[in-house]
Amino acid sequence: MSTFFSFIKRNFRRKISYVTISTIGIFIVLLTLTGFNKNSILKNLTKFSPPAPPRIGDEVWADNNGNGIKDAGDFGMGGVVVNLYDNTGALVATTTSSIVAPIGKYYFEDIAPGDYYLEFLATGIDPNYIPTYADFGGDETIDSDVTGANGAQTTDIFTVSAGMDDMDFDAGFYIESTIGDYMWEDQNANGIQDAGEPNVGAGFQVKIQGFDGTGAAYGPFFTNTDASGNYSFTNVPPGNYKLTFDLGGFSEF
Repeated sequence: MSTFFSFIKRNFRRKISYVTISTIGIFIVLLTLTGFNKNSILKNLTKFSPPAPPRIGDEVWADNNGNGIKDAGDFGMGGVVVNLYDNTGALVATTTSSIVAPIGKYYFEDIAPGDYYLEFLATGIDPNYIPTYADFGGDETIDSDVTGANGAQTTDIFTVSAGMDDMDFDAGFYIESTIGDYMWEDQNANGIQDAGEPNVGAGFQVKIQGFDGTGAAYGPFFTNTDASGNYSFTNVPPGNYKLTFDLGGFSEF
C-alpha cells in the first residue's frame, strides 16, 4: 500500500478529489483525480495490475504404440475424471476431460498457490487402461506425467504459483494385450489346421521376446502348452515381438 501512495505523492502535486482502494491486494477500483494527465497515470498504474489466476491442465490421451509420447495418431480420451488434490491428499477440485473437440482436453483454473497433484481415472473408461511410461522423451509438451507417486494414476506433487499458466500436464494410457493360441500337428503339412488334426498336447515350450514401445528389451518370457495345446502370454505392452516354439519331437510345422 505504501508503494502506491509514494507513487501518488511523487507524480501529483495537485488536489486528489476521490480515491478508492480495493481491499483485495493493492489495486485501484475507482480513481478520480483533477489537474493531471490521466493517460500518464493510467499508463504507470498498470504495474499494479493483479496477476492472472493460476491455470493448469492439458490432455488425456491413448498411447496406442506405448512409447510414452503423444504421437500424431494417438487420440484424446474424453470422459476421464480428473481430480486435483493438495499435498495433504485433500480433494480440491474435480473435472472431466472433454468429450467434444478437442477431445481429451481438461483444465483447472482459479487455483490458490500451493502444492498439488493430479489423479486421472482412466479405468472409469476401461478397467484395462494403465498409465504409459512417464516423462519419456524429454519434451514436456508431449510426454505423460502420470508417475503413480501419490497412488495409482497420479502425478508427482507440483507447485502452483501466482499467475502460473501451465498447460503441459498430460496423461497417457494404453491397454496391455494377451498373445497366444494353439499348437497342433499339421499331418498333411498344408499349413492349415484341418478338421481332425490333433493338438500337440501339454509341455511344449513357447518363448516371447522383443522390444516394447519405448525400444526397451522385453523378455525372454516362457510358457508351456496345456493338455489341449493352448498357450498364452498376458499383460504384454504395445511393442514388437516374436514367438519361438519348441518343436519337441516334430521336425517342422
